[in-house]
Amino acid sequence: MSNVQSKKRDLSIIQINDTQSIIISCDAVGGIGLKTYDSIKLSPDLVAYYTARVALMEILSVGASLVTLVDTLSVEMEPTGEQMIKGIRRILDELQLDQSTLNGSTEDLVP
Repeated sequence: MSNVQSKKRDLSIIQINDTQSIIISCDAVGGIGLKTYDSIKLSPDLVAYYTARVALMEILSVGASLVTLVDTLSVEMEPTGEQMIKGIRRILDELQLDQSTLNGSTEDLVP
């Protein structure tokens, strides 16, 4: 069977055989945080908490299991990235999901 991809809301569903699929979820946020030009002021840990929560709930709502959670943080590691990772770890704890599934990247090369 060839891989068949479909979409449902923010989910990409890749059928890998007759009984298994890879489910990919995503969410993004912009303009919310504590940066100068953010239009809504909110702490980085809460921004990341709720953004990760949306993507995780999408995965869990279709009965899938979390394999990995990748954060692509377009901020510096210190202090904003660290705060965002703290928020992501909090939602993983609340949902009793494995912390080792978390991977990601921050942006320290461009101010």
